[in-house]
Amino acid sequence: MEIKKNEQSGHDIAFVMMLLNHSSQAMTLKYLGLNRETLKEKIAGLDFGSVL
Repeated sequence: MEIKKNEQSGHDIAFVMMLLNHSSQAMTLKYLGLNRETLKEKIAGLDFGSVL
């Protein structure tokens, strides 16, 4: 359910945090299954070539 709310919000973590009445973004990220390792994997897959 939390992941669906995240997708519907356009991946706005702060909005999802408030919507689910979480006390911190860290709690919301935990419920979404985003930990340090998955964040590293997602960052590694980003291409900043066109931005720089």
